Amino acid sequence: LGGVVPHAFVASKLVTHGLVSPGAAAPPGWEPALARQLSEVTFPGFSTFDADDLAEACRRLLVDGPIRLKLADGIGGGGQHVARDARAFAQLRKRLTPEQIEAGVVVEADIAEPATYSVGEMCLGGRSIAYVGTQGLSTGRDGRPVYGGSTLCVVRGRMADLPAVFRQPRLRRTVELAIAYDRAAQAAYPQLLCSRRNYDVLWGSDRHGNPHGGVLEQSWRVGGATGAEIAALEAFAASPALTSVETATVEVYGL
Repeated sequence: LGGVVPHAFVASKLVTHGLVSPGAAAPPGWEPALARQLSEVTFPGFSTFDADDLAEACRRLLVDGPIRLKLADGIGGGGQHVARDARAFAQLRKRLTPEQIEAGVVVEADIAEPATYSVGEMCLGGRSIAYVGTQGLSTGRDGRPVYGGSTLCVVRGRMADLPAVFRQPRLRRTVELAIAYDRAAQAAYPQLLCSRRNYDVLWGSDRHGNPHGGVLEQSWRVGGATGAEIAALEAFAASPALTSVETATVEVYGL
């Protein structure tokens, strides 16, 4: 259950964005064409593997407002920091180790009034389900907001079947963004094998106050919503006439 990737970085946030320049540092196997294809379905951002490239990415994006730095191995909202100006970035930069920078840091526009959706599918035991859902936040042990669980509306079938089910404009567009990302990633890395595909799609306001949606990252492994996905599979297996089901996971810290 999960996925097999041809290179470790393919399983991380890093594949969502391109480099700051064609000659920028990148790991072996990096596919530059993917970022160009994903630019229409993601938010402005860069993936960096070098201190100078990181500084350049931040300089460019800070022109349009606050930025968010994400470590390659961060999960559930962890390993993320927001910088609102160059001084704040300089303070964050001091906290990053050379090893963290070399492993990869994503720099992305920070979005106001965010709402995160989940779109995905799971194929297991000869059955396939697909879903659209929303994510909630919890408070981590350090007091910061972290992933707090997902509520999913699950149907039988694959992601390609979802646009016919979810016709409300924002939900339909959310699904279309995830499908476009999925197809581009699979084409760029045909060796990719996944029994679970999950995409975080964020909606929020750009610097002009206009609503905007984009895929934040992919998950081709067991994730926070996997318990809800398996519960849906079990419900469908138990009730052949069932066409849809709502399931949820909740994560609470500090108890």
